[in-house]
Amino acid sequence: MQGAGTQVTRELETQSLITALALPYGGKILFAATDAGGVRCYKYPLTGEFYEVKCHEGPITRLHVSYDDCLLVSAGEDGSVLLLDIRDKELAKASTRQQQEKLPWAEEVLVSRAELEERRSHITELEQQVAELTMQTEYQLRLKDLHMQERVKEMTDKFNTELDSDRQKFELLLQEKNEQEMEYEEKLKQAELRHSSQLAALDGQYQIKLMAEVERYQQLLQEKEALNERWDEQNALLVESHERVIAELAEEAEAKLAEEVLAAEALRQEKTAMEKEAAELGVQCPNPKCSSIAFLTARSSGPGCKDETPA
Repeated sequence: MQGAGTQVTRELETQSLITALALPYGGKILFAATDAGGVRCYKYPLTGEFYEVKCHEGPITRLHVSYDDCLLVSAGEDGSVLLLDIRDKELAKASTRQQQEKLPWAEEVLVSRAELEERRSHITELEQQVAELTMQTEYQLRLKDLHMQERVKEMTDKFNTELDSDRQKFELLLQEKNEQEMEYEEKLKQAELRHSSQLAALDGQYQIKLMAEVERYQQLLQEKEALNERWDEQNALLVESHERVIAELAEEAEAKLAEEVLAAEALRQEKTAMEKEAAELGVQCPNPKCSSIAFLTARSSGPGCKDETPA
């Protein structure tokens, strides 16, 4: 059967059943194994010409080329494994059947026929033993299968019984859960009603207290305004009395200052007159610390001025 996307470009008549193929990495020769035990060398690309070597007494089952394209390994049903040197260019180029007939058949046999027969008989015995063991194993497996079926049936019955019991427990628990949920919902409703009534009562109390505090605040505010007005009046009276006192004190100070100015002016005039009189008289006190006024006063009152030193 052709694969998808493949195309047959050439068909060749092999005259024998090809059991295995091997293509070297070089890709110039295609090796083919036949059911007669021969290995063929085809030119590649295929032209139909080949060279065949008889290697096995039976069909060849495996054919493989080494990684260096030097050896060809073949294995057959006769129990032999052959290594062929494929580096010979002359043999690889053989293309006619006459040249094939000139070449001798390979006579190398790795296993003798007696050993092969003995091996075959041994294989037959082993196959019989395998068949007997297979029958015994199948019988044991049937017994185990029956035992396991019985065991599975027992476990199934047991688990079904436990499942029924657990289902009943689950239904009871579910019913109890539903009852508890209904009870809790009823309690929750009652608690919400009680909470709402208490909240309304507290709200009313707080509203009353709030109104009382507002009224008290208004009263205190009015008292504060009255106190502010009284203080403003008292402050105005104090300011007025203070200004009046200051004015009176200023008037008294001005009057005293005027009197002192007049007194000073009178003294200055008197001093001037006395100095003139002293100048006219030509008398001078021998003490330079004594003033002319004191000198004239002393002259008019006594014999002269005394030189007094302060203590």
